[in-house]
Order: sequence, then C-alpha cells, then structure tokens
Amino acid sequence: MDNRKRENAFSGLEAAIVMIAFVVAAAVFGYSMISTGMFATQKVQEVTYARIKQSASVAITDGLIRGHYNEGQGGLISLTFSISVPETGEA
Repeated sequence: MDNRKRENAFSGLEAAIVMIAFVVAAAVFGYSMISTGMFATQKVQEVTYARIKQSASVAITDGLIRGHYNEGQGGLISLTFSISVPETGEA
C-alpha cells in the first residue's frame, strides 16, 4: 500500500472552498440583478406618476384670444389662441 499523499487528489476542503466561491458569486450576481430591477421599477413609477399628473391636469389659455370678424362673410372668420399645461399640473 502506498501511504504517500497523492498530489492530484481533490480534497473536501478544496471542494468546500470552490462551493463557497460559487455561492458568493451567485449572491453578488443576484444582488446586482435585484438592485437593477428595483432601480428600473422606481424610474418607471416616477415617469408613470408624472404622466398621470400631467394627463389629469387642465389646459389653460396662454396669452390672448384673438378673433377675426367680417360681417360680409358671415361674422367670425377665425379664432386664434394658444393653450398650455401648467408645469405642476394644476391651474
């Protein structure tokens, strides 16, 4: 029988070290994926709330309302005005 230590053997300690390395790498990868997903979700939520606030707001006249009147052509010919949505979403 040969009692010498075989150099090419894969010991239990080495297997444990490799397994721990895989677990740590998987944990880091999982954490980065979760944090990326949370960041993306937060940005989508901010954009969604901003658009809902803007779409629920009222339009206000932004300046003068001008009309062109010609009695010979039947009265009011054209009406010109500009509208805008307030930045805060409220008038």
